[in-house]
Amino acid sequence: MTYRLPTDEEWSRALGMAKEEGATPKERGENNRMDFPWGIDFPPSNAKVANYTDAAYHDKFPNALWLEGYNDGYAMTSPVGSFAPNAFGICDLAGNVWEWCEDLFEPTSADHVLRGGSWNHFGRSLLLSSARLHLAPSYRSNNNGFRVVLAHVFAAPVQAASGTPATATKGAPFVNTLGMKFVPVPITGGPTSGQ
Repeated sequence: MTYRLPTDEEWSRALGMAKEEGATPKERGENNRMDFPWGIDFPPSNAKVANYTDAAYHDKFPNALWLEGYNDGYAMTSPVGSFAPNAFGICDLAGNVWEWCEDLFEPTSADHVLRGGSWNHFGRSLLLSSARLHLAPSYRSNNNGFRVVLAHVFAAPVQAASGTPATATKGAPFVNTLGMKFVPVPITGGPTSGQ
């Protein structure tokens, strides 16, 4: 199987957004100033829609600004799947961490796009469905993360002439389009909650 980061447009479709105007993420960014992942009201009237800077954050950091009137119950990052999935069954497209996308912010930039907001954001413009950040791929923060898209499934191994199955090399490192290197780690137990 081959995995990659989602494109900016794929990320928008996964969130359920209509096609956005603009040829680049920069041009598409914040064109829609009305829609949030939870609807059009701000702040969200329904508690627990996503992980943002909320009352739990304010309790932990009383001198910091926060999204008044909202409480998702997590002061910082939340476990994956803590909030209800969207209509496509996808969790956590909003809040928790900004998610890296495959696209450059604009053709003349080395910055890549990030989508979704994070646990330490509360401002209206950064919580919009159309909000985008752009950062250098080398930038690291506890506000940023990623999800992957299954891009290709290879066919099952072909039976070799000798009657033994052909095998692929396992354990080879994977380098994504941002240049981040991932080394496979053997799984030694059953699935773990939140992964």
